[in-house]
Amino acid sequence: MLTTEPPKLLDEIEGALRERKLRLGAHTRMNEQYHTPWFKSATEDPLNPHEYAPENTSFDYIAHMLGQLAFRNPEVDVSSRRGDSLGSAVTASYKHGLRQWIRDTRYQDVVQPLAVDYLMPGGFSAMVTPTRNPTVYADESWDEEPEWPQIVRISPMDFFRDPLAFSKRESRYEGHRWIIDKDDLVERAKKDNADPDGEWGKWDLEAIEACEGDSGLDDYHESRKRAETTGFADRKSVVCYTVWIPEYTEEGWPTPEDGFHGGEFTLAAHPTQGGLFLRDPKPFFGPRWGPYESCGTYPVPDDPYDLAVLVASEGQVRDFNRHAKAVSESSARYKRMILCGPGVDPDLIEHGEHDLVVQVEAMPKDSIMPVEIGGVTSQMIDAYMLSKDRAERSLGMSSARRGNPDGGVTATADAIANQATEVRTDFVKEVWLRANVRMLTTVAWYMWHSTAMRWPVSPEI
Repeated sequence: MLTTEPPKLLDEIEGALRERKLRLGAHTRMNEQYHTPWFKSATEDPLNPHEYAPENTSFDYIAHMLGQLAFRNPEVDVSSRRGDSLGSAVTASYKHGLRQWIRDTRYQDVVQPLAVDYLMPGGFSAMVTPTRNPTVYADESWDEEPEWPQIVRISPMDFFRDPLAFSKRESRYEGHRWIIDKDDLVERAKKDNADPDGEWGKWDLEAIEACEGDSGLDDYHESRKRAETTGFADRKSVVCYTVWIPEYTEEGWPTPEDGFHGGEFTLAAHPTQGGLFLRDPKPFFGPRWGPYESCGTYPVPDDPYDLAVLVASEGQVRDFNRHAKAVSESSARYKRMILCGPGVDPDLIEHGEHDLVVQVEAMPKDSIMPVEIGGVTSQMIDAYMLSKDRAERSLGMSSARRGNPDGGVTATADAIANQATEVRTDFVKEVWLRANVRMLTTVAWYMWHSTAMRWPVSPEI
């Protein structure tokens, strides 16, 4: 079993985050290319000519796929292995309940950022957790506010799993890093400790007080490459870590038959003591697959993290942009000059055309010669088109599929290209669909197993 002493467990977490960071080396660059320099620039022209990418393939691919992945709320159907009337009644109830939950939580708005994460390096990470229901669902006949499942996005920078695992299924732990103001953490801890039903996972208020304000923030901000955040006001925040270990249990804890699977730890870094538990370990109440859903597109042999399409094609995209930049810069440097000999009035030529006119005494009398400097050559166009085709083939995006068929290409050729692209696009959508099914299955699990879950169903559902 994993060593769960606070300093050892913190070493595991920090090692997992370092390994995770290696998988996200291209994330910052692709994200900046996706939102372009104008998104965060206060100047009129924020372009750095050495970093500017004329072909914004990250945005092009995400804009192409996002509408297919998260355009509207999904339709949910529930089936049962029971063939009797009781099974039909239960499935009908949960079908209506899930549809109501999807509508009331605005599921579409929740998963759209996850869809962007899914297409970017690192994939998306989310946690399904039961929280107290908003007061809009309160009923005077209920003794207390019911719980309500929530899907919480986790930044790819903050999610981690066992780096020594050969696949996601073999991971011995998963977790995430989160940040909270110290005062808010103290208030939350006091409220949770006052809950008479909170038998496990009591918060250690002394340990929380021992955490210095803004402890761990330097590493937290550095992981996001946001140096400007250090100029903000001191918020007295604490960086915390939550880890789920499926194999962990303690004597006297409830069993999987009761709906509990593994143990959950919450800790923070301490300047002198290393890791510090902020609360007692507690049994995790939830499905056997845990609270997290993390998904990329393509599995990588002997690696716990998936591969994104944009990462696999990054080499071809960079080559494409090198040629696109060369074409753009050569076109911008193009100049057309007119040389004339003695006896020709330069003013007459200059006012007739917007080209530079230069009189050359050595030229024959009354002669005129146009001269072109720079510009784009046919070899540059051929290289640009070759790199373009290679990048689009790697991304699985043909011009015809984006609604821009090439001139002179037949409809049959477009149909053949679309058919080949359709298989790759369908696979990306299928993997995303399976991830959503798993998240909704977790929501349904809490609806079924938790006695604190209640949800109203409107007549139109």
